[in-house]
Amino acid sequence: MDKPTSVDMFVDATPKSVAVVFKAYGKTLTFAKRLPEDDARSTNTAEYLALISGLRMALKKGYRNLRVYSDSMLVVWQVKGKFKTRKKHLRDLRDIARLAIENFDYFYLQHIPGEKNLADKPSREVLKRGCTKIDTEV
Repeated sequence: MDKPTSVDMFVDATPKSVAVVFKAYGKTLTFAKRLPEDDARSTNTAEYLALISGLRMALKKGYRNLRVYSDSMLVVWQVKGKFKTRKKHLRDLRDIARLAIENFDYFYLQHIPGEKNLADKPSREVLKRGCTKIDTEV
């Protein structure tokens, strides 16, 4: 039996936006959204929110084999358990991500340089355009 095809997911964030890009079955799906202005957050918090949003979207779409790429070394290594998560709010987000990950048949998480992150541009574009959301399929 052939191994099921894995979907690639790229996540990125700024303190004011999150973006998720899926490369799935020959298509590219891009989602980016501005975060509420009144909610003060760090980039690390926003990176976790991007990861969690992407994991939830992947599950809703029925993707069960997922390769995830993020340019946030902190988030990648904390989720993998290689770095300690000292701040409680980040531990809570890490635990939410880990619970979501348990729902996948295959899961791979890797740190990549920012210039290779397909979600980098959409996370900034949603702010430049002054819109609240970008949702495209190519």
